[in-house]
Amino acid sequence: NLQKMFAKPKGSESNFKLINEVIKGDVAWVKYSTSYDKTPGVFKLVKKDGVWKVTLRDPKEKAPF
Repeated sequence: NLQKMFAKPKGSESNFKLINEVIKGDVAWVKYSTSYDKTPGVFKLVKKDGVWKVTLRDPKEKAPF
């Protein structure tokens, strides 16, 4: 499903922009924008075995920005 969020429609550019990032230990938050969405999105990542991986965020969990 994540891949579908960034599927490139023919003839358009995503214009991905990093807006903000916060790293606290093994948890990172990334706020981004694309030309496909009207509002910025947020990724939550966790570091496991030295590799950052996208994870689900609890609906009640607040991003640090």
